[in-house]
Amino acid sequence: MTDDDKPRPPLGPVPRPTEVLRPDDPEVASRWTQSFSTLPDEQRSPTLASRTMPAPPPAVEPKPGDVIAGRYRIDGLLGAGGMGKVYRGWHLGLKVPVAVKVLHGYIAVQDEAGRRFYREARAATLLSHPNAVHVIDFGVHEGLLFLVMEFIDGQSLADWIDELAVPPSLADVGDIVVQLTRALEAAHALGIVHRDLKPDNVILGRDATGARLVKVVDFGLAHLSGPQEDGPTLTKADAVAGTPDYMSPEQCRSLKVGPSTDLYALGCILTELLQLRPPFSGATPIDVISQHMFVPPPPVERPENGEAMPLLLERLRVDLLAKQPHDRPESAAAVRARLEEALDPEAHAARLPNRKGEVPLGSRQERTPEWTAKAPLGSGLSTAQRVALLRLVEDPDGVTQECATGLAAQGIIALYASSAGAIAAEARAVILDVGRRHDEVGRLLGTLGSERPVLVCAQGVGAAQVRAFIEAGAADVQRYPVGADALARKLTRFLRRGRTPD
Repeated sequence: MTDDDKPRPPLGPVPRPTEVLRPDDPEVASRWTQSFSTLPDEQRSPTLASRTMPAPPPAVEPKPGDVIAGRYRIDGLLGAGGMGKVYRGWHLGLKVPVAVKVLHGYIAVQDEAGRRFYREARAATLLSHPNAVHVIDFGVHEGLLFLVMEFIDGQSLADWIDELAVPPSLADVGDIVVQLTRALEAAHALGIVHRDLKPDNVILGRDATGARLVKVVDFGLAHLSGPQEDGPTLTKADAVAGTPDYMSPEQCRSLKVGPSTDLYALGCILTELLQLRPPFSGATPIDVISQHMFVPPPPVERPENGEAMPLLLERLRVDLLAKQPHDRPESAAAVRARLEEALDPEAHAARLPNRKGEVPLGSRQERTPEWTAKAPLGSGLSTAQRVALLRLVEDPDGVTQECATGLAAQGIIALYASSAGAIAAEARAVILDVGRRHDEVGRLLGTLGSERPVLVCAQGVGAAQVRAFIEAGAADVQRYPVGADALARKLTRFLRRGRTPD
């Protein structure tokens, strides 16, 4: 008998279609892994080399009226994502509503997807907390991988934010983030790192008293460590897992993650609550990932007539978004304590007195947090240097956000300035991006003075125009299109030598 003639194992780890697998069953993990590791080749995920589509799903996705495992009736679709669909259901025995998550059939046949689905159930079962979704059941029904959770009557934090015209009140921000810290504190105490904390995975509901109740859901990317971890990690060492807008620098680099990874994501959510968008954005996921790795978080943009941003809250936000994990707060509990202090007027006043001459409490580093990441070897700079960026135009061939990110990757941080008079004191050089507005260069160079070298970036300039800019006080000229590497070489020369125009 050849290998092709040998009988193939059935899809799924169980022989009976309605048998339910309990996540806390110690035999489930090994049975699940063995089943998916022995699937026939045609049912496994396709390789990049083959470029073939996976086999048709072995099961039909449920429709309203279907009953799963003999006790969960499907009533309607709640939402869908890349991995599966979530249905509103009814527990026929307990007579209560439930949420039923079903993995897409074409994903269920992949080895890692099935084990990850089990990992989600395992993590959620281990975590029993009011601010985390409660998993009721898990199993396989006629080829369908399903997970049954408590039904939360509410909406995602993402949808809630999308409906806002202006940022929510600081009281609402504090209420939501405090509850998130409680969920993270409980998860981290059990060795669970969520790794995909984002507004889409946060549900806003109501408790029995009508008060807002925040629930963290979707532990599909959760990492388990400690005694409860009985198998290898589901994420390959060189794989990037997460959602770019909320990924920590170590996630972006596929490095080891820990509780501080979730705290970084919490900092992204806090930023989004304060300004209705995450700290970084870009045209592509790679653009966003690069900024997470290299660019310090820009200041929060609040409405002019909105609530004032407490200084301690901004410091907490910046600390949560620190590039190095050890520079972030030590725990979710520490974040909660600092947040409550920042939003308490009396505590804030005691921490940062307003009277002249009084010294705020805390160390100098805590009072004036600063990003001190090392620049890459070969940049000519030992630590990150700051330059001012004054743009008269926004041109895809000029100094774009991607260009600024490329500078940051080489140890040069571009601080945006709204005018020549708003140049940051710590800026050691100025990038003046004028496009075709050549007639304004002389005036701006006169305003900027000779304290710092000024690199003019311009479009459509010839040799005579370049000489005119130099004579007017420019240290150098960069023609369009502007590239980060060429710009970095010129700036590095200025910064390393301390050159100023003659």
